[in-house]
Amino acid sequence: MKSNNPIPSYINKFKGDVKKRLNVIYKIISRQLPAATKTFAYQMPTFKGKKNLIHFAGYKNHIGIYPGPLGIQYLQTILPTAITSKGAWQIPHSHPLPEKEMNQLCQWIKINYE
Repeated sequence: MKSNNPIPSYINKFKGDVKKRLNVIYKIISRQLPAATKTFAYQMPTFKGKKNLIHFAGYKNHIGIYPGPLGIQYLQTILPTAITSKGAWQIPHSHPLPEKEMNQLCQWIKINYE
C-alpha cells in the first residue's frame, strides 16, 4: 500500500549530516505525536492535529523548528540558550541536536494542543 506521507521524500532531498539530522527530528516528532497527521504546510513537513502542531525544515546553515509562539516560550524555559524568534527555533548544523529538549517540546505540544 502506498503511503500518503510526503515527509520522507522531503528529507531524502538532503544529503549527509543534514539528512541524518532531519531524520532524527522526524523520528522524535513521530514518536512523541503518533496521532498527528503528517502533511505539508508552508512548504515544510508538518504534524497536524486539530491545527498545525509543529513544522520543521532544512536550510543551508541550520534546521528550523516551528512550534508557534507559545511553543517557543516553553522551549526558552527548558533551553534558554536556544536561538529563537517569535515562532521559530534555529539549530545550527554546527551544534549537536538537543534531542532531550526536542522530546520535551513535543510532549508539551501533545499535552497542550493534540
